[in-house]
Formats: sequence, C-alpha cells, structure tokens
Amino acid sequence: MNQAIGYDIGCVLEGTLARSSFGEEAIQKGLKIIVDAFHCWAHKRTCQLAFHPLYKPEFGIEDLSVSERIFSILNACARITRNMSNYRWKQAMDMHIRQSN
Repeated sequence: MNQAIGYDIGCVLEGTLARSSFGEEAIQKGLKIIVDAFHCWAHKRTCQLAFHPLYKPEFGIEDLSVSERIFSILNACARITRNMSNYRWKQAMDMHIRQSN
C-alpha cells in the first residue's frame, strides 16, 4: 500500500490510529502520517523530526500546503461573491484562480 496522510495534527492522529481497531493493519500496509510543513513548525522538535515532509525523502519538495494556499487566495473573493448567483460566483472564483496562477 505505502500511502501517506498529511494532517495538521498528524502526531496526534498517529496515536489515535495506533489505538484503533485497524491500527495494526495500517502499520502492516505501510501507512505513513505526515504533518504539513506550515503546521509542523508549531509542534515540538520531536514531532518535527518524526512528521515533517522535509525529512521524508519520498515527499521530495512537497510541503502539503497547496490547499492552504488556494483557500488563502480565495479569501479575497469572499466580500465580492457573497451575494452573487451560483453561476457568477463560480465565474468569479475561476477568474480569480486563473489570475493568481
């Protein structure tokens, strides 16, 4: 399997997973828990060493914060899109994302 989950509090999630009914299966199948780079710096050093994607060679230069950046960009649209129709709202979001790229 060798899959990974990136989560803001991955260190806590790993403990919860280990105590769950399918924790042993997750370990056997190679499930890895990672904390995204943005949130990892708020954790203690031992969490950073164990869960930061920088120290996991299989992640390359991925920081797992793409969604955070997209939501941050789209926050600028909140004021102008609040009262738009569904069509215009989607059009405004699409235009904003295209301009951000």
